[in-house]
Order: sequence, then C-alpha cells, then structure tokens
Amino acid sequence: MSREDKLTEILASLAKWAYDHLLKQLITPEGGVGVVETVGSGYSVEEDRMVQIERLRMLGMEAVGNPVFAPRDGKTHCNRSSKFIAEGMGYYGLPVNTLANDFIAILAIAPGWVEDTIDRAHKAAMRGQLAFVCLEDHPHGHIAAVAPEPMEFSGSWGVEVPLLFNVGRENGLMKASKVYRAASIPSLRAFVREEV
Repeated sequence: MSREDKLTEILASLAKWAYDHLLKQLITPEGGVGVVETVGSGYSVEEDRMVQIERLRMLGMEAVGNPVFAPRDGKTHCNRSSKFIAEGMGYYGLPVNTLANDFIAILAIAPGWVEDTIDRAHKAAMRGQLAFVCLEDHPHGHIAAVAPEPMEFSGSWGVEVPLLFNVGRENGLMKASKVYRAASIPSLRAFVREEV
C-alpha cells in the first residue's frame, strides 16, 4: 500500500469518526434531548417538544382564566379543568363529572400513566408531558396540572416547588406550596402521562 493510499485511508477513517460523532451529538446532545430522529428525516424532537410545551401552557392558562371554572356557590372545579387540560393534551380517558378523588383513582390504574415524584412530574411538564399533582381528601380531593415553568423557592416547604395550573378556591398559575399546605406533602401524589 502506497503512502498516499495509507493517508487516504486514515483521512477516510477520521472523516467517518467525525461524522459518527457529530451524528451522535445531533441525536442526543448534552442534556439528553435529541434534536433529530434520523438525519434528513426533517423530524425534530425539540420542535415537537416546544409545540407540546406551548399547548400545555396555553391550555393551563385558559383553564385558570375561564369563568366557567371560577369558584361559585361553594363549589370548585379542579376536576373539570383537569379534564379540559387532559383532553386538550390528547387524553380522553376520564368520564364526565369525574370528581378529584375518582380522577386520582383512575390515573393510578390507567394505562399510559405513571405515578412518580413531584420533581419528576415537573421535569416531564418541562418536556411538554401532561402531569398532575393530586391530594386525596374527604369529602373532596384536589388535582392540579403541572405547569411547564421553572420551579420557584417556597418558604413554607423549604424547597423549590413547581408551578401548578390551579383551579380551586382561587384560580391561577401558582406555586404548589400555595395550593397544598406543607402538612399535606406526605399525602401528595404525582402522575405523569407517558410519552406516546
């Protein structure tokens, strides 16, 4: 093998290594979120996530601002607003007039839902996945969708907490610590809709 052939072989090997390395970075860059599924496919995971995040944000803000979900006559509508958000995000597995405690029971056994930590529910929402933080209580529980917003520090909980699209006695985008008392932390449950 001539010196030129050997040099060509080395350059080809380096070019292949560089191509494979660049492709790996495009598919899974630092942070773990892929940019493209297949080179040349035109599909962007990141663009899809941004659409889902914006959809979740829009639905949540619509729910907390909707006068239909405003508290009145001693009644609140966390169940109806959560169903509204879930259906807007493509989940139609909740019967009409499902109360919060029943909603929680359904999420606990429904295919495609995973019970997880509040922190992981927040991370999922930041990726555009539907997630809820819930509290079973009697006579009525409470459920709120996790907002795709950065966590904020809570003095009462003493940690960073997610923001929730809360519909209850007060409607709005608010810290989880404003929605749920610190004493209820051990009883809180979080559910995440698996990516489809």
